[in-house]
Amino acid sequence: AESGIYEMWMYDMIDDWFGITAGDVILALADAGGADIMVHLNSPGGMVTEGLAIFNTLRQYEGKVTMRVEGMAASAASFVMLAANEVQIEDNAMVMIHDAWDITIGPADEHRKSADVLDKVSDNLAGIYANKAGKTSAYWRGLMKDETWFVGSEAVDAGLADKVASTATADAQNKWDRSIFVKAPQRVAASAARPAAAFDLAALREGLKGVRA
Repeated sequence: AESGIYEMWMYDMIDDWFGITAGDVILALADAGGADIMVHLNSPGGMVTEGLAIFNTLRQYEGKVTMRVEGMAASAASFVMLAANEVQIEDNAMVMIHDAWDITIGPADEHRKSADVLDKVSDNLAGIYANKAGKTSAYWRGLMKDETWFVGSEAVDAGLADKVASTATADAQNKWDRSIFVKAPQRVAASAARPAAAFDLAALREGLKGVRA
C-alpha cells in the first residue's frame, strides 16, 4: 500500500490440505519484503500443527505485524492471532478457545494414547494464551475445556487482544472526500481526510447535482 503497510487477508480455514497453509503465509511474507503488515483475520481455525507453523512464521517476521480480527478467530486461529505485535478486534468480532480434539480409530489403548497427546497439545496452547494475556496455563486450560467465547472488548479485557479496532482508523485511511455529496452529514464530511486534489471540488459538486445515485 502507499502507506508502506502490506495487507494480508486470512479469511479461510487453517489446514495443510485446503484453506490457509503455512506455505501460503511464507510466500506472502516474502512478497511483503520486511514491510509492516496488517493481517485481516476471519477464520474458524483448523489444524493445530499448521496453526503453530503459521504462528511461529509470523512471530519471526522482521516487520511489525498487526492482527485485526474482523469476524472470528476461533480454535487454531485464536492462537495464530497472538503472533502479532498488536492484536485488534472489531467490537462485534469473536474469539473462541477450546481444547484440542482428534479422531482416533483402534482399541482402547490407542484411545488412551490419543487422550494423553491431546492433553499435551492443549496444555501447549494454554501456554501461548498465558504468555500473551497473563495468568497461569491452568487458568487458560480451564477456559479451553469450557469452550469460551469473547466478543469485542471481552477479548481485550481478557488480555487476548490489545484494543478494539477503532472506526476512526478506517476513516483516517479513507481518502475519499465525502464533503462533495450535498447531503453528507456534517460530522462525517468534516472528519473526512481530504487528499491534495488536482481538480476543482466546487465544479465537481455542481456537476454532481444531476447525477447523484
